[in-house]
Amino acid sequence: MQLQLSGVGFTHADGHVALRELHLQVAQGEQIAIIGPSGAGKTSLLRLLGCQIKPSLGQFQLGTQQPWQHSPRALRALRSRIGLIHQQPPLPPKQRVITAVLAGRLGQWSLLHSLRNLLSPQDRQGAETALARLDLADKLFQRCDQLSGGQLQRVGIARVLYQQAELMLADEPVSAMDPHLAQHTLRSLCAAAAEQGSTLLASLHTVDLALALFPRIIGLRDGRIQFDLPAQAVSPEQLSALYANERLASPASTALNPLRIARC
Repeated sequence: MQLQLSGVGFTHADGHVALRELHLQVAQGEQIAIIGPSGAGKTSLLRLLGCQIKPSLGQFQLGTQQPWQHSPRALRALRSRIGLIHQQPPLPPKQRVITAVLAGRLGQWSLLHSLRNLLSPQDRQGAETALARLDLADKLFQRCDQLSGGQLQRVGIARVLYQQAELMLADEPVSAMDPHLAQHTLRSLCAAAAEQGSTLLASLHTVDLALALFPRIIGLRDGRIQFDLPAQAVSPEQLSALYANERLASPASTALNPLRIARC
């Protein structure tokens, strides 16, 4: 799914300006990492791209459509093609993992099929396949409240993989994982997106993982795009300016100094 922002901004109800006149074009199938300090507007940008919040100004086009000109029903149908991966996935504690994963397609199923799935999971093999990509196939029938934070994040990713979303939007998807697992999980996510031809945008606080795994990097600060470059073109000086006055806190990284980022 391709998208385009033309002079897009977003202001919260309390008057805080989260995004300021963004211009952005993303082609179908691209994989992009969004980096920047806390409060830069990364989450707001992903929510806007996921049609969760309406731009306060400018034009937003998703595919060939302008989402906010749709009827509520058409907007719901469009959202069913978008996969949202949360830092803290909103999974009911007592829900079984298989049910949580299969919920990825609720927006694509009829009401009757959805109700049947709640009573008895309808596609065990599909859920197991998605979980296996993330080394969680053995957790298929466990309850979500029996999982660690990192495992819950991987279940949230598996749900979007099962959904086969045309647009995947990941907000700090590996923040609760150790360095090795974070890299493995992001590689699996990128590989799945490439296989499906899906567009992937991920906000990451771990700069070295962003540079290593994503071909295009967007640097966001104070709601503005500071740079939009191929990963190999991002300079240490640009990273230092992007994170000025903030230490790079990176739970899944051993290379915290932006001047010594390692690429793999």
